[in-house]
Amino acid sequence: MEFKEKKIILLSLDGGGIRGIITCVILKYIEDQLKQLDNEEAKIGDYVDFVSGTSTGALIASLLLMPDDNHPKKAKHSITDALNIYLGEGKNIFSKTFWTLLNNPLSVFKGNLVTIVLEEQLNIVFKNTELKQLIRPCAFVAYDTINQKPKIFNSIDAISPFRNFYIKDVCRASSAAPTYFEPVNIQSFAKEEFCCIDGGVFANNPTFLGYIETQKINFNKYLKDESKFNGIAPLKEFVVISIGNGSRAKSYTYQDLYGISKSKWVDPLVDIFISTGVDMVDTEMQSLYSLLKPKYQQNYYRFNPKIPESAIDLGNVSDDNIKTLLKVAKTYVANHKEELDEVVKKLIENKT
Repeated sequence: MEFKEKKIILLSLDGGGIRGIITCVILKYIEDQLKQLDNEEAKIGDYVDFVSGTSTGALIASLLLMPDDNHPKKAKHSITDALNIYLGEGKNIFSKTFWTLLNNPLSVFKGNLVTIVLEEQLNIVFKNTELKQLIRPCAFVAYDTINQKPKIFNSIDAISPFRNFYIKDVCRASSAAPTYFEPVNIQSFAKEEFCCIDGGVFANNPTFLGYIETQKINFNKYLKDESKFNGIAPLKEFVVISIGNGSRAKSYTYQDLYGISKSKWVDPLVDIFISTGVDMVDTEMQSLYSLLKPKYQQNYYRFNPKIPESAIDLGNVSDDNIKTLLKVAKTYVANHKEELDEVVKKLIENKT
């Protein structure tokens, strides 16, 4: 099989609640450069070949892959739209009240009102858009509590009514973080039911999972681009761009953990599982790329700034924390422009 000149662009977006601001700022730099160097109307959704996302990453990805009302093969939203959501300024998408509710586990509202508001707003944004209608193939992660296994929503599979879902339901399932939102019961178009919680309990960094899901696709034929690899593409045919929402596990001393009740183990365990899982996937991807020839090893990018412990809480929507996240992300971008500019160049060279 002949290797093609154009690579396949895989974009992966971690979970992380309000820390999705970090993802948006990094992607905004990339999109701004695309506008400057390639097309003033550039939107990231039009430059990628596959997107994987978990939780808040699935929501951002869904926005980026929403079809334009007038051009269903083109992206409707820019990353600026998504960033405005997280800053509470996206009046045509979400309100600040919504995001305060979405990310604040200490909300003064009681019962499942926060969950109700989330569902209402997802319905407003995504309406009846279906998984199979997104402009690029993608895979979003949730966890199926009935069958005790990951639930992967792959748009390639969505040609079947058993695998097709409303995007609003996919986002609801992938972001159903325990202690933040109620679990969700969703139905496929074939009326098969699934009870789901947040995909972060399985793959908060969905990069490797995204690569595995690409193995269902012949991008040459799917994208009708003869310069893409014809067949199931090996890793050397990919440019992988993986974006995290802040690296730093909370510290737990012996005194913090010794003798605590079972109920108080919940937060430390969730933090430990998610943090170690995120780092392990990055290590695995680096190891896989290290096995390739040197000219291919430069095609894996992981952008994940370190954050202060005060910013770890994915539900902290205070003004001070949002300022902290913005500062962290902008500083990180300023310090990694060389790598980000490489990504921009490769997106332009490899666009379909």
